[in-house]
Amino acid sequence: VAHCLEKLEQHDQAKSYLNELLALNAPEEFKQVAKNEITRLELQMQVNENDGKRIKFSQLQKAFADINENTKKSEQAAKA
Repeated sequence: VAHCLEKLEQHDQAKSYLNELLALNAPEEFKQVAKNEITRLELQMQVNENDGKRIKFSQLQKAFADINENTKKSEQAAKA
């Protein structure tokens, strides 16, 4: 659903939908995937705001750090 909303350029709705998924009683791994997708979507929104020309390196670093943190949490949850 979020992917379809993104394709329709309804990024805020896509992000809202993903945030709703985080509130569900779902496995932690599912929530981490949703968080990673929110991070990716936020990054894409920033690129779109700059006419697809550029993004700040600090924004890219933050996105990678967020995804890395989410992946570590997911792996820890899987081991538990």
